[in-house]
Amino acid sequence: MKFSTDEEAIKLANDSRYGLGCAVFSGSQRRAREIASKIHTGVAAVNDFASSYMCQAILSLVFT
Repeated sequence: MKFSTDEEAIKLANDSRYGLGCAVFSGSQRRAREIASKIHTGVAAVNDFASSYMCQAILSLVFT
């Protein structure tokens, strides 16, 4: 999804009916963490997406 400001991106994410996980990408680690902290989600990944999927896969193996 395209957005013009960080606030618009946060609003788009928080207005979604889904919210189990998100990934925030930025050249600034601090900025990405700040944005991720404002998104209502179960799991937030910063500058990465695969590690959260890997953790979910491991947990599903352990608890099934």
